[in-house]
Amino acid sequence: MMPALVQDPRVSVVAACDTDGEALEVFVREFRAKPYGRLEELCADPDVDVVYVATPHSLHGPHAVMAAEHGKHVMVEKPMALSLEDCDLMIAAAARNNVQLLVGYTYGQSPAVQKMREIIDGGELGPVRMINAWNYNNWLYRLRPPHDLDVALGGGAVFNQVVHQIEMVRTLAGGPVTSVRASTGAWDTGRPAVGSSLAFVEFDNGVVASIAFSGYDHFDTDEFHFSIGETGEVKPPAHGETRKALGQVKDYSEELRLRAEGRSSMYRRALDPTHHESEQLSQPHFGVIVASCEKGDLRPSGDGVMVYADAGKYEVPLPPVHRPPGWGGFVEEVYNAVIGAEPPVHDGRWGRASVEVCLAIVESAKTRREIRLPLEG
Repeated sequence: MMPALVQDPRVSVVAACDTDGEALEVFVREFRAKPYGRLEELCADPDVDVVYVATPHSLHGPHAVMAAEHGKHVMVEKPMALSLEDCDLMIAAAARNNVQLLVGYTYGQSPAVQKMREIIDGGELGPVRMINAWNYNNWLYRLRPPHDLDVALGGGAVFNQVVHQIEMVRTLAGGPVTSVRASTGAWDTGRPAVGSSLAFVEFDNGVVASIAFSGYDHFDTDEFHFSIGETGEVKPPAHGETRKALGQVKDYSEELRLRAEGRSSMYRRALDPTHHESEQLSQPHFGVIVASCEKGDLRPSGDGVMVYADAGKYEVPLPPVHRPPGWGGFVEEVYNAVIGAEPPVHDGRWGRASVEVCLAIVESAKTRREIRLPLEG
């Protein structure tokens, strides 16, 4: 998100809050922002118009509510929260204080998925009937803070990765989810969080979807996507390399140190305009997703959307991508909502609906039964 924020001339990064003093020091040094050790102090800063909540998932609710109660607009990372109760408190706080609440970024907001939705709405392929989304990647073995692996704090694949697929499928299906049947797996005792998920999802308009995810660094679905990585870069084969590299890390303290070093490098790249101007990328994506309509199928391609219709196969191109890929669209949505130019699509109610599906997946996997929606808050 930071590259998109710093590259938008309408946005100024003015302050940051973190309980990790070293991380805060790096951020302040790189972005010349005011440092705060307590969120209440940041929210009281009159120079702050919008608060971006990227804290551990379990804290999204109270932190978003605090920002709204101080009259700040709120951008909150996915997932919106870990309970419907927290989602409702966030929505109520935003409404009570007349501020905007937006949830993202997810790959459901990527240009290719939005173009697929546009083609579906155009009607040339008939109504969408079935959607299949698969992603096999190395998520579980990337450098992670402890809360990303703690199920009680929303750790594991469902709230961190599957939520992207849920948002893509919801965007394309065009209706509320009515039923979920799912199974999840935690197969590595050394990384005991949920690393896989398989869900069958039904919508009120008759659309059905399957959502498969595995983060165990074996097969990589980017092989099915022209060997292009999630953020649009060419991706050479790297079977199991992330898992092997993590095996060389001796403990969590070293993992956190390496993660902090990587974050510092990311900040420097975000602030380097030549890095973004010179690098043209393919479209961002999240695994493979195919939408089947009555008269054809759709899937993201490297540079647009592939259409497989009765009359033949063709590609609908999208504008070339430079870093940051896709995130700029979410910043645009936030900006338009804040200035009153356009109501947001990905507001609190949208985010709540995705949390509801995540909770249904967890409950279905636990009870081994179908879960009907809506859930009770």
